[in-house]
Amino acid sequence: MLSALVLPDLLRRVREACDAELVVHKGPEVAARYPGLVRRVAAAGHEVGSHGHSHRHLTALLVPEFRDDVRRSLAVL
Repeated sequence: MLSALVLPDLLRRVREACDAELVVHKGPEVAARYPGLVRRVAAAGHEVGSHGHSHRHLTALLVPEFRDDVRRSLAVL
């Protein structure tokens, strides 16, 4: 996993060198451990994505389970 301490500098360098934004997927465990990281990534103009809270395959979830999983993930992010 890319260190949460290195990520902000990497994003800055990509923006400066390529004038590009990245999509950053951080799991809820990283967002909970580094609560300011997601805000910093978004504030720098990059998109924040989520693969859900449990990382379970979508075909293994019922619709209500999927909704709960997404809500839990977004609450952390």
